Amino acid sequence: KTTEGRHSFREWAQTSDWIVQKVFGEAPLLDDHEKAQSRVSSPSESWLRRVALEVEKRYAPDAWLTARELVQVCEDGDIEIPGLDGFEDHTKAARRVGALLKPFFQTSMTYKTDDGIIVTRKLDKDDEGHPIKLYEFGR
Repeated sequence: KTTEGRHSFREWAQTSDWIVQKVFGEAPLLDDHEKAQSRVSSPSESWLRRVALEVEKRYAPDAWLTARELVQVCEDGDIEIPGLDGFEDHTKAARRVGALLKPFFQTSMTYKTDDGIIVTRKLDKDDEGHPIKLYEFGR
């Protein structure tokens, strides 16, 4: 076993960590474990990860999507939007999606999920010249 100490089941974690590293030649078992714990305990991070995976399945890597289009992705992919009951009012849902995304872009126009999906935000204008935010999901 290894000296791995980042899990409450230390005996199991140390034994499993040894197997993963020595038998399979892989990275330590609990590398990035804290990131996953953070995501699981944060509804908005869990939501963003699910949306990113769904966008990855449905769109080309260079597709730029509005909050309204992300609402449609959630509706089609059966992804619940935290803090919203249903999809009846798409305008309200799009505002909620924007509010959920905002904290991820406080210091940068890109955010990387714990499994390597990069979400990029850019500011643009719609056909009528109103400012809008667009989001791209890629690796």
